[in-house]
Amino acid sequence: MSQETPEQTAAGKGKPTPTRAEAEAARKAALNPVLDKKAARAAQREAREKARLGLLAGDERYFPARDRGPAKAFVRDFIDSRLTVGEVFLPAAFIVIVLTMVPNKTVLNIAYPAWFATFTLMLVDTLVVSLRLRSRLAKQFDPADRKGAIFYGVLRVTQMRKLRVPPPRVGIGGKPVKRKR
Repeated sequence: MSQETPEQTAAGKGKPTPTRAEAEAARKAALNPVLDKKAARAAQREAREKARLGLLAGDERYFPARDRGPAKAFVRDFIDSRLTVGEVFLPAAFIVIVLTMVPNKTVLNIAYPAWFATFTLMLVDTLVVSLRLRSRLAKQFDPADRKGAIFYGVLRVTQMRKLRVPPPRVGIGGKPVKRKR
């Protein structure tokens, strides 16, 4: 029952109604704000490279979720501070595989037991380290904080030191590692 004044009706919206083509173009532009796909890919590539370099430098801001938190940092330092059989397992396995290709029965009689011994030593070492790690984590962290930490440690034990990501902060014996820039 409100009466409109002549000033309100004459004012209007101040611009012409867009055509259907203009309205669709505006809607599509709002859905896809990236017009220059090359620039977007270059920006994504740059961001990934920055994150990769940050991860390799040990900057915790760039760690994936599986590597974050004080419990995981403790696990990394605990594992990296000791020499494990898992570190030499891959090179030893490669040597054994090469030796098994030699058609000499004496070499094969050495290679197969060496393979079995290396594998058994790795399993025993991994079990011992995981049991020690479990007890140390139970003393220092809440159950919610240490979720997945044992498995994380077992995976880290089986990697060669130079291939570990994030890189070790401590050397064998627990001394800090000087990073190369």
